Amino acid sequence: MDAQVTALPLPLKVTAEMNANLTANVLPDEVQRTVFSVGSKQDPGSDGFTGKFFKAFWDSVGGSVVEVVCSFFRTSRILRSFNHTWLTLIPKVDNVESVRQLFPISLCQFVYKIITKIMTERLAQILSNVISEGQNAFIRERQIVDNVLLGYELMHYLKYKNRGKKGYMALKVEWPFLFAVLSKLGFSHTWIGWVQECLRSSSFSIFMNGTPHGFFQPTRGLR
Repeated sequence: MDAQVTALPLPLKVTAEMNANLTANVLPDEVQRTVFSVGSKQDPGSDGFTGKFFKAFWDSVGGSVVEVVCSFFRTSRILRSFNHTWLTLIPKVDNVESVRQLFPISLCQFVYKIITKIMTERLAQILSNVISEGQNAFIRERQIVDNVLLGYELMHYLKYKNRGKKGYMALKVEWPFLFAVLSKLGFSHTWIGWVQECLRSSSFSIFMNGTPHGFFQPTRGLR
C-alpha cells in the first residue's frame, strides 16, 4: 500500500457484509434488468449500437451480452476493444469560433456501460456510508453543483495568481493512490480488481467529421 496513504487518517468503512453485497455473483436477470434500464436513445460508441438495438433484439443477442458481462465479474478481465472510447466535441452554438464553444462527450461501448452501471448501482447502496458529508458529488440528495462551483473558483484562482512567494498546484489522481485509498477504506481485493481493470483497459480515439483518429491510453486520472 502507498506509504502516503497509510499515513492518512482514513477509517475502515466498508464492512464484510458490504463487500459481500458489492461482489455477489452477477446473474443473468441482473444483466438484463440493467440493459433495459439504460436509455434507448443514447449516442452509440465505437461498436455502433445503442441501447435500443439490444432491447429490440434481446432474444438474439442477450445470451452473448450476459456471457461477456458475467465473464468480466468472474475473471476481472475484459477485452480491451470493449473499453475503447471515442471522444468527440459537440458545438454549443451554431457557428463555432473557439474551443470554449464546444463541450466533449465520451462515446463508450454498450457492454462497458452495462458493466459500469452494475458496479455503480451496487456501490450506490453503501456510498453514503463511505463518503464524508462534505462530499457533494455522485450521492443521492446531495448537490454536485456546489463542488463544480468550488472547483471552478479554485482553478480560476490558480490560473490568474501571479503575485506572492507561495505557490499552488492542482493534482490529477494517480491510479496507485486511488487503489491504495480503496484498500484502506476496506474495499475487497475483488472490487478493487474490477476498478483496476476498468481503468487500465481503457483507450481512446478522437472522433471528428464522422471518423475516429489516433489511439492513446491514459495512465492517470478518472473518466
